[in-house]
Amino acid sequence: QSVESLLNEGNFQEALAEIMDLESQKVIDHFSDEEGEFYYFGAFALVKLGQLSEALVKARKAYDILRNSEKNRRLAQVQRIIGIIFAHLGELKEAEIHFTDSASTYRRINDQKGVADIYNELARVCFIRSKFPQAVEYITDALDYYRKTDDQVMIARLHGNLGTIQILKDQWHEAETNLTLSLQANQRLNDDHNVCKSLLSLGNLSCLLRKLPQAETYLKSALQLITENNYAHELAIYHEYQGSLELAWGNQDQAR
Repeated sequence: QSVESLLNEGNFQEALAEIMDLESQKVIDHFSDEEGEFYYFGAFALVKLGQLSEALVKARKAYDILRNSEKNRRLAQVQRIIGIIFAHLGELKEAEIHFTDSASTYRRINDQKGVADIYNELARVCFIRSKFPQAVEYITDALDYYRKTDDQVMIARLHGNLGTIQILKDQWHEAETNLTLSLQANQRLNDDHNVCKSLLSLGNLSCLLRKLPQAETYLKSALQLITENNYAHELAIYHEYQGSLELAWGNQDQAR
């Protein structure tokens, strides 16, 4: 079984062991495109296993080889994994630089999905850095592609992200539109966990908008999913939002 197929199946430890075995046998030509790809595979597996320093070493070796090759798609993947490593390390400016380079490489080979996926990464970094206008721009551009390909998972996620940003910018009516679109996409996917998250967000937003009966409906629906699926994290969020709703109703005692 190939290393790449092991990675695709999520067998990261087994893939890493296979890579180390091939390295010890010295069957891969030094500074060949194949060696660059194996350094990338190793970096990918190490990121998934949380070994970021080791991953960065391998990713940089992959970049040094593949930047002079014709394997542009693999180079874009290397640039992306370097960005992901820096993001995990909290070095967000470096992450943004490498994600931007990756997007440029994907554009060079007209890989629209690759560009859209990188825009999603860039939006996340910009959000963390409170660069909200740039985050919105990246999300909007990525959504254009995901709508064309009817990728409901990404449509749901990005509408939810847009709604979150708009709440922070006090754009509550725009946020309501995007969170509703996210809820609808998650419902089409029968994704109970993300439906629950969407309902909680809409319940909180409805409370901010003083649409209290609507807030109550959303939160009750969320609680039903929480109870059915034992979502501990979402239960804590529910209690917080329900307390805010009780305060909005004027029920001081029940809000405690």
